[in-house]
Amino acid sequence: MRIFLILCIALFLSCIKNQPVVPNLPSADTNVTKPMQVKTDTINTIEVTLNDSVLLKYPKIAYFGFESWFKDMVRVKVLPPNDAWRNFTSLDQYNDIKIYFSSEIGQDDFCLLYAYFLQQLNGVEKYQKERLALFSAYRKINKLKWYYQHGGTYFGHMHDRIYGYAEFSVYAFDKDLVNNTNISKEKSVFISQLKKTFIQKLKEDADTMPKDRLEHEKEMIKIIDEMSTDITNAYLLKELKQFYADNYDYWM
Repeated sequence: MRIFLILCIALFLSCIKNQPVVPNLPSADTNVTKPMQVKTDTINTIEVTLNDSVLLKYPKIAYFGFESWFKDMVRVKVLPPNDAWRNFTSLDQYNDIKIYFSSEIGQDDFCLLYAYFLQQLNGVEKYQKERLALFSAYRKINKLKWYYQHGGTYFGHMHDRIYGYAEFSVYAFDKDLVNNTNISKEKSVFISQLKKTFIQKLKEDADTMPKDRLEHEKEMIKIIDEMSTDITNAYLLKELKQFYADNYDYWM
């Protein structure tokens, strides 16, 4: 019996000794940001979740390299997405990871990761109401322009990049403007001008058959009216007008 017990103990110790050693993955320096939902998919991949629904996967070298750049940017000035992307791609010290962010799709990935880190800086829960309103309004502007242009890759890319634009608008949060809800006149002028512009352009659009114009006009007005409900204060209206002017006005 004693011999049997000794053999069992020896076998148990042998199993423990032969267990594979799982290496500890390096964690990012979190002096500036603290990613909330980060996990490893493989030894070389990082997964992050944006807005509790969008799953992003990045090579570890790209993720940590981007985080290093982001912390440097924050120390100087938080740039809007387009300027941030141009800044990043102009810096020689990030040449080894530019390949992940330099193409059109790469710029989409850049804006998503930019939104993720900036969201941690802004506070996920603190500005959630404004974040959701901006995101919804920006998506509707993009849909409106896509509808008018009969599609196009620009609007497909903007569909993802809007995460970055909305988060930068959250960063520009203005308490005084948020408290100003007396915007009916200014909002009415902006909404009316949008409708007038799009309806006029639709009439001039040679690619839309006359029999389809009324249906298209109804759809555009519906999108604009839905977008209008997202805008409830001066801050949201200011950011929406700026977003439109910066990214879509030249398409008209």
